[in-house]
Amino acid sequence: MPKSKHMDERLIEIAKETVSEKSWTANRRAVSTAYYAVFHALARTCTEELFGRSKDAKNLKEHDMVYRQLDHTSLKSAFNNTPMQENETIKRIGLLAKELQNERHKADYMPRRKLYPKKECEEWISKADEARDLINNLSPPDKKTLAIYLIFKNRAS
Repeated sequence: MPKSKHMDERLIEIAKETVSEKSWTANRRAVSTAYYAVFHALARTCTEELFGRSKDAKNLKEHDMVYRQLDHTSLKSAFNNTPMQENETIKRIGLLAKELQNERHKADYMPRRKLYPKKECEEWISKADEARDLINNLSPPDKKTLAIYLIFKNRAS
C-alpha cells in the first residue's frame, strides 16, 4: 500500500497542476494553494512536536486543537520573536511564509485580474516548496522552537 501524503505535499502538487498559460484565475488559485501548503506544513510540524507521528494521535480531539492553534494573523508576528530570528533556517522559513501570505492575500482579494503570469506563479510555488523542505528538514530542537513560538502567544513579562 502506498504511503499517504501529508496535506501540505498534496497541496503543492495541486498548485503545480493548477498553473496555466491561459488562465489568470487558475494561477491566482495556485499561488493561494502554495501558501496553504506552507501553512499546513507548519501546523503539522507543531502538532507532531506535541503528539509525535502516530496514527493514533491523529484521532485525538486534542491533536485537532493543536493543529488549529496556528492562525494566519499571528503567523507573521511569531516569526519576529528573537529565537526565531537567531536561527537562519527558521528566519528563512518565516520570510518565505510571510511573502507567500502576502501573495495569498493579493491572489484571493485583489480585484485586478491579471496578477500572475505562469512563470511568476511557478516561482511562488517553488518558494512554497522550498519552505516545506526547510520545515521538514529542521533538526528536532529547531522544530520544537518553531512549534513553541508558533503555537503559544508571546506575552510581555
